[in-house]
Amino acid sequence: RNAFADLRTRRDDLTFYLTATGERQNLDLPGGRTVNLATGENLFEDDPDGANTPYNWADQDTVTVMPGMNVRIGDHSRLHLDFSGRRKEQSYFFFDPAFPTYGETDVDSYSVNPRFTSQFKAAGLTHNTTVGWDLYDYRLENRSAAGKGDIGDPTSTKDLDQRQTAWYFHDVMTLDRWSFTLGARRLNVDTETETTGFSAGQGEDSQDAEMYEGGVRYHFDGGLDVFAGAQRSVRIVNADEITPDDDLLEPQTGEQYTLGASWQKGIQTSTLTAWQGHFEDEIVFNPYAGAFGANVNLEDRTRRRGVSLNSRWRLDRDLTLVLNGTLQRAEFDEGEWEGNDVPLVSRQLFYAQANWQALSWLELSLAHRYVGKRRFDNDQPNDFQQIDSYRMTDLEATARYQNAYLRIGAYNLEDELAADYGIKATNNLSYNAYPLPERHYRVSLGMEF
Repeated sequence: RNAFADLRTRRDDLTFYLTATGERQNLDLPGGRTVNLATGENLFEDDPDGANTPYNWADQDTVTVMPGMNVRIGDHSRLHLDFSGRRKEQSYFFFDPAFPTYGETDVDSYSVNPRFTSQFKAAGLTHNTTVGWDLYDYRLENRSAAGKGDIGDPTSTKDLDQRQTAWYFHDVMTLDRWSFTLGARRLNVDTETETTGFSAGQGEDSQDAEMYEGGVRYHFDGGLDVFAGAQRSVRIVNADEITPDDDLLEPQTGEQYTLGASWQKGIQTSTLTAWQGHFEDEIVFNPYAGAFGANVNLEDRTRRRGVSLNSRWRLDRDLTLVLNGTLQRAEFDEGEWEGNDVPLVSRQLFYAQANWQALSWLELSLAHRYVGKRRFDNDQPNDFQQIDSYRMTDLEATARYQNAYLRIGAYNLEDELAADYGIKATNNLSYNAYPLPERHYRVSLGMEF
């Protein structure tokens, strides 16, 4: 269950806004469906609605408030002041006859994000410049015990404080047919942890990271643009991702390069993009790490490359078609698995969607997606069968009356049994797969002011 509100008002050169969201989740955690290749047991196909862990559950309540304002300065500049505060409360229970675990986690966070944007001319170039500073502060408290009644005397605790600060600069420069992009971001993260129980201890860590990007675009006559770019990315594990059994991870770093073209002619607009990237210390979730799984750094460098085509066609005044396709490869670039596929990454992806404004108050949408085969999680050696490819079709109808709308949808019309995630046993004799919903329906009623 969720609620969302966005309020805005404008007074001369001042704009004030307030966004608030609330969400409550009550989830049963059925676990995977086991397929045993040695015995022939196949719960994925024979009982996809069953549960391996019928007593496990997780609840979460989240409230977020985001006020802000922007001030117009002259004709071409603005000062933006954005703030946010969030409170998240989680509780969960994992049943094990020998070691049941009940836990509670509270996360409090806030952020301050001022930035200045300006458009001006200098050295013959037109500049669209953004300069900003970010502050993110997180406080996480976790308590766990054998049961809810024992949480007052927990068997283990973890307290974590993390503060991230960053400044950044971004500039888009244009000159005749040319466009240039430059950007930089400097990040500092300070983290303090204190744990009791299984892994008692205290720790402090400080991490610095730098990110850069640059690009160029040239516009030809006839609606054709060509572009190229490069960037250095950094990802630091944040407080929400640090579970009670995690150590502080190394920053994930990557270098990515893109080359492409976009063209617009007649009824269509299309973009063709090719990319390649290398990533060090990639952050992934390992279900076998710690007591309940944890995020870890991959020891070996990975490489990701591919090509994608995104196209939009205006077939008629009331009919549009969107076509997206991707061919990609994610592989280990070094180490004992060099040349092997990275688990859980499909080589082929395809998506098509047709939108038809049938009547002034009625819109119909038909979407189809295809996801190719992927390696199972835990199959870095690539010596096991793959997760099957699948295709699904969704149909939605949206009716509007003044500010109100009613949306009715039917999803996975083929009633296909498929999985996006699966993990194999280390002995290659069985695996767990997590079924996606088969044919299902959803009704939404809303009002916009």
